[in-house]
Amino acid sequence: MNDLEINPNHVSTLTSLGLTQSQARVFLAIAQHESISPKKISEITKIATPHIYLILDELDEIGIIEKSLEKPVSIRALPIHNTIKFLVERKHQQILSLNERAEELVQAISKDDKKTNPISPRSQFIWINKKDPYIRKRHEMIYNTKKSIKFIMNWERFPRVIFNFGDSAIDALKRNVQIQVILEKPKNSQSIDSIIHEHKKYSNYQIRYTDEPPHATVAIFDESKAVIDVSITGELANEPALWTDNPCVTSVFLDYFHILWTNSSEIIN
Repeated sequence: MNDLEINPNHVSTLTSLGLTQSQARVFLAIAQHESISPKKISEITKIATPHIYLILDELDEIGIIEKSLEKPVSIRALPIHNTIKFLVERKHQQILSLNERAEELVQAISKDDKKTNPISPRSQFIWINKKDPYIRKRHEMIYNTKKSIKFIMNWERFPRVIFNFGDSAIDALKRNVQIQVILEKPKNSQSIDSIIHEHKKYSNYQIRYTDEPPHATVAIFDESKAVIDVSITGELANEPALWTDNPCVTSVFLDYFHILWTNSSEIIN
């Protein structure tokens, strides 16, 4: 490690293990040297010397540095291997404790839910504007589906849908969920067979092909909820999507699906 420089990746690692940004920077400055003075630490980290003394007290309390008793004060870090092992174990114990508290919270809320009267949920619309929430919402919808999933999409997007949601779809098929896919005809049948060979093993998986690309990219779950992409082109989940359980909107896309299904074919000509 170059003197007077603190590697931001190393800082990130230590903060992930529970140190603050300042604690991580100070520890790394100390670890560069066999021993070091608070003034030198301040020069390396660009943290004011009075604050350095406070951070040193914190690191000393954690147990990963040692301070000399003589004057001038010198600081040394414990061996880095021992320090990392200690911080990882401490983080592990914190996660175990957090899991226990989270489980207590789930149990407490579940009991409270049983005491309250059920309220009829209002139909709603949710705008999904980021990739990770989009993917999580799709996985959640597939996981919660009881009877059927209907997909409409173009060929360009289909391989990426299989890549992101193929395993979740197979789990749904194993639960006897019926999956129907309407897809624009690919250029050759071999390309489609290589993508859906696992799905085709299930009799409750059906796919039909249209001559022209569909005018919408839609997923309909249990004929009561839908996720509608606002664009049929572009990278999957880079475009916003609309989730809804509004029966008026869902029925429109359900009718559109049935029209396409009737006018599509089971084979690629």
